[in-house]
Order: sequence, then structure tokens, then C-alpha cells
Amino acid sequence: MTEPRISVIIPVYNVEAYLRRCLDSVINQHYADIEIILVDDGSSDNSGDICDEYASKDDRIRVIHQENMGLYGARNTGLAAAVGEYISFIDSDDWIEAGTYACMIQIIDSYYPDIIRFGFKKVLNGKNVMEKKMPYREGIYEGTDIWELQLDTISNESMLDYKKTRILSACSNLYKRELIMNQGICFMSEREILNEDYLFVLQVSMSAESIYISDKSFYCYDTREGSITMSYRKNMVSRKKKLFHMYCQSLNTDDKHVRIRLKNFYIDCIYACIVNECGGYRGRVESIATIRKLLKDEKLQKYLEDNRRLANSGRTKCICFLMKHNLAAVMYDSYRLMKFLKSRVGV
Repeated sequence: MTEPRISVIIPVYNVEAYLRRCLDSVINQHYADIEIILVDDGSSDNSGDICDEYASKDDRIRVIHQENMGLYGARNTGLAAAVGEYISFIDSDDWIEAGTYACMIQIIDSYYPDIIRFGFKKVLNGKNVMEKKMPYREGIYEGTDIWELQLDTISNESMLDYKKTRILSACSNLYKRELIMNQGICFMSEREILNEDYLFVLQVSMSAESIYISDKSFYCYDTREGSITMSYRKNMVSRKKKLFHMYCQSLNTDDKHVRIRLKNFYIDCIYACIVNECGGYRGRVESIATIRKLLKDEKLQKYLEDNRRLANSGRTKCICFLMKHNLAAVMYDSYRLMKFLKSRVGV
């Protein structure tokens, strides 16, 4: 029996209301030479039974039941079990567009890249509320052309630049399994670092010799009020700093271009922690005190000075000024005001 071209790894944990939609989107793909690995990560609802039900009807599906380890552990279990030529990750409350893997196979047969990268859509209450595509020309990147893509996995070239989309979800890529296994790359616990996908994508991308950029948005995120991406994140500062530390360990910091991007990434990390405090989840006084402490970070202040010429927009220059002069209350109140105004005009 030949190995499947694509292994689809789906971690499953207490998603009985959404799991069938996810699985149907995979088993009904136009391209059929896939294996589907469902890792039931200790679900306490009917998710595990749904996995077994689908496996009894489709021999491409394998189910692994394990004690709860978290998303990283379920993904790593799936990686260890996979035998396909390429690896695809899907979160069990999301889904993929029809024809996704047929398009992937066409690209593989033409270019045989280490990674295929593509965009995504965000869906709220059944409506597409956002679409993000890769901000590069479609095609294969090899040799010197790949370096800019690899640098962009660290951070954007300009400081606090969010106009250029950086798509770093593990689910927005198809990976050559051999590359992952030969480099010994796996996921770190989300309890240790925040945005564990970032580190995984960074490590795989830095090991790649060829990347194909697709202009399609194949992946669909189910965005729900109160989901983890829309709520207050505890211990965010320590987990962001640990992520930065792991970035430094994974990269050649002797390269000046890498050092510049790493400084931008650290500034991004601290700013994300500030935004987390500005969400209105805690009291104003408590949040401002936390922001003030963040702005006293010596590394932040040094990197703001080192990369000051990379603050290219008026918005970024304003934010950097507030950060440089530790104007925590102004940052909090202005963010809350802008969020209120956007909500009033429906932005």
C-alpha cells in the first residue's frame, strides 16, 4: 500500500457542535489520496464518539484517543503518527474550502516545494468578515528569493507595521513531512509560550529551501464571541518573552538583518501585551499600572531607540513616542476611545 500524499492532522477537544462541519469539509475534498488523523485530546463531550463514528465509515480516518495534553500535544501526537508526504493542520472548529487539496497537489506536482503557504477567511455567524491573502506575488520562491519570506516570519521590516499581512498560523501552510522530521521540529506548549504557531512556522520556514505562495484563501476560521482570540490572556507577558527567547535560539543572531527583525518582534510582543491590557477586561487603574511596568522594560527602550528609523507611519511614530516616554494612561485611554469610536461606526 502506497503512502498517502497528504496527512491531515486534526486535534479534537470538546467541539461536538462544530466537529462534523470540519470533518465533512475534509472527507468531501475533491482529492482523495489523504489520511486523516483525529487526535481526541481527552474530550469530555461527545467529540470522541463522533471521531469513532466517522472512522467507521471512512477507512482514511485514524483516531487516537489520549489524555488531555493541550493543542501542542495533540498536534505532536498527530505528527508522530503521520506517514503522508505532506502535512496539513486543521483545528476542529474550523474548516477548509472544497478543492483545497486538489490545488495543493497541482502545485506539488509542478514545483515540489518544501512549504505551500496560503491565506484564510474569518467567518462570524456564517458571514465572511475578513479575508487575508499572502502579501507576495504568487509562485515559487527559491535561492535568494526566499530570504525575504524567511525574514518576514520574524517580523515586518517596518516597526509595528500591521498593513503588511504576516500569516503565521500553522494551519495556513502545507509542509513537507520529511523537512519537519529531519529537523526535529515540533510544537511547544501553549502554556509555556504564546502563539506557539509562530515558532513552529518560523522554524520550518527557516529550514526550507523552497516555498510556494498561493494567492488563494483556503482556510476558514470560525470566529466566535468569547473565543480565546477575543478574550483577556493571562500570563501573556511571560509567555511572549519566552517566545522571543525561543526565536533567538532558533535564528542566526550574527546576521544583522535577523537582529533588526528580532528587535521589531520584541517591540511587537510588548505592544501586544499593552493591547491585551487595553481591552477593558480589567479595571483602568490596574491595567495602566501594568502598562507602565511594561514600558519600563530596558530591552524595549533600547530596541525602540535602535530601530527608531523603522517607524515609518504617523501612527507608528505616535505609538513609539508614547512608549518611549512611558505615557501609559494616554495609551490606555486613546486605545479605549478608538475602540469605542470604531464600534459606533461599525468598523
